[in-house]
Amino acid sequence: MTLSKEHLVRKIASINGYPKHESSQLLESLLELMKSTFESGEDIMISGFGKFQVKDKKNRRGINPRKTMTYLCRPGGSSPLLSSEMISPNVFGLLKTGDCSAV
Repeated sequence: MTLSKEHLVRKIASINGYPKHESSQLLESLLELMKSTFESGEDIMISGFGKFQVKDKKNRRGINPRKTMTYLCRPGGSSPLLSSEMISPNVFGLLKTGDCSAV
């Protein structure tokens, strides 16, 4: 199951007793803060959860299989999550057994 923004808003509202509108504003503020932090090139460390680390990607060669042409892909960035030791065994244990109903 993919966790949507709407699902997060409902969960925040039900767990904390906030109205949905207030929960939505809270989530939007958090996401905007994370976005601006990534854009400035900084990493985000959330204790007990993990670290989102900004990594620059270099130019790479791409291939169009239909035309068998090669081209140069623009450099980009990614922000992979390096998960905390507290979370990794739980998540990877679920992935190995295939029991994701708890997530």
